Amino acid sequence: MSETQLFPEWKEIHKKLKDLDYGTFISYEQLNDMLFSDEDIRDKRHIIDRVDKELLTKNNKKLECVREKGYRIIHPNEHFDVLQERIKKARRNVAKGELVVAYTNTEELTTKEKAKLEQAQIKTAHLHGIMILHEKQLTKIKLAPFKQHKLPKP
Repeated sequence: MSETQLFPEWKEIHKKLKDLDYGTFISYEQLNDMLFSDEDIRDKRHIIDRVDKELLTKNNKKLECVREKGYRIIHPNEHFDVLQERIKKARRNVAKGELVVAYTNTEELTTKEKAKLEQAQIKTAHLHGIMILHEKQLTKIKLAPFKQHKLPKP
C-alpha cells in the first residue's frame, strides 16, 4: 500500500522538507520524486515558491536555489544575506523603471498623461533615494548575536 499523498502537491513536498536540518541539500531529482506526476519540478516553479513560503512562515526555514542542482535549506544566519540581496534587486528594478520614465517621449502624451508621468518620476526618484540610503545602512550592520522574535501568526 502506498503512502497517502496530500493535495495540492506543495503540501506533500512541505511535509517532507519541514523537518530537514539547516544546510540540507535537496536535489531536483529528489523533488521530482515527490511530485504526483512525471513532470519536472523546474517546470512547476509555483510549487517551489509555495513550499518556500510555507517553510519560511511555518518552520522558519528558507530554500536557496543551488543552480542546476536543486535547493538547500539555508541557516538562519544566512537570512540577512537574502534580505540584502532582495533589496539590491528591488533597487535595481526601481532604477530601471526610473530610466523608462525619464526617457519617455512626452511629445506623444496628453497634458494629463504628462502630469501623471511627472508625478511618477518624482515618486520613483524619492523611492530610489530611500532604497539607496537603506541599502547602505544595511551593509553597515554587523551580524551580532540577536534575540529572534517570533512574529504573530496571521
